[in-house]
Amino acid sequence: MKKVYNSVRLVMKSFEEINLNDYCAIIQDNSKTVIDFDKTYCDFKKVMASNNYYAICLKSTTLAIGLLYVKETKKGYVEVGYLMNANYQDCGYASEALYEVCNELEQNGEKYIIGNIKEKSVKPFKLLGNINFIGIHDFHKVVAYCKD
Repeated sequence: MKKVYNSVRLVMKSFEEINLNDYCAIIQDNSKTVIDFDKTYCDFKKVMASNNYYAICLKSTTLAIGLLYVKETKKGYVEVGYLMNANYQDCGYASEALYEVCNELEQNGEKYIIGNIKEKSVKPFKLLGNINFIGIHDFHKVVAYCKD
């Protein structure tokens, strides 16, 4: 069973069928073109089956507002990526989700890289500052990058 991460306002857990519309909204917000539903649904099924993807869900409504990617790239090194629904950016949700995951990785002695997908929508350096501010001070390696 996949790990579940909890924070004050969020739960990061496996995507489920009921999250399909939320997933489409996240992908559409981060796409330059109109999404192809059949391809998106096929991708969604892969995301649900993967141990690397988590839905970032509001505890209050169970709405999936983002996608979190956590994958070991080599022994002891983990890449953490994320996408957020544009309607939920600048509310501290990405910082809160990443804090929980990175805090646990750090406690397990793992080194990690944080990346985002779309720099125009998510301010990675501000986010990294937020994470440092709320408690993680001993980063082994943190890199914010953009894949446009």
